[in-house]
Amino acid sequence: MGSKIALTRIDKIPKGKKGSFPASWQGVFDKQPKAGEVEQKKAIIQKIMNEDKDEQVRKGECSPGFKLAFTWKRTNNNPVTYKLEVDTELDKRFKDGDGTETPPQPKSPPPPPK
Repeated sequence: MGSKIALTRIDKIPKGKKGSFPASWQGVFDKQPKAGEVEQKKAIIQKIMNEDKDEQVRKGECSPGFKLAFTWKRTNNNPVTYKLEVDTELDKRFKDGDGTETPPQPKSPPPPPK
C-alpha cells in the first residue's frame, strides 16, 4: 500500500466563512513516498480542486473566467512535507473587464487522496 498525504489549511479563515484565494495548505505524507507517488498525489489534489471550481461555475457561484494556479514547495524531508499555495488567474480565453467577475472559493478542506 502506498503512502497517504494529509492536507491541513494553514491560512486562517474567519469562523463561518468559506475562505478566498490565495489559499495555503500543508501536506504531510504518512510515510516515505515511493518514486512517482508525490507527483501522483499532487495531480489528484489539483484535479479535486479544479472539479470543485468547475462545480461552483455550474452552480453560478463564480464566474467561468478563472483558472487555479498551483505552487508546490517541499518544506521538509522527514516527514515528507509540502506547502501548497493556490491562487486564481484570469483565463486568457475570457476577456478581462467584461463586468464583475466572481472568483471561486477554495474547497475546504480538500479530501485526502487515497
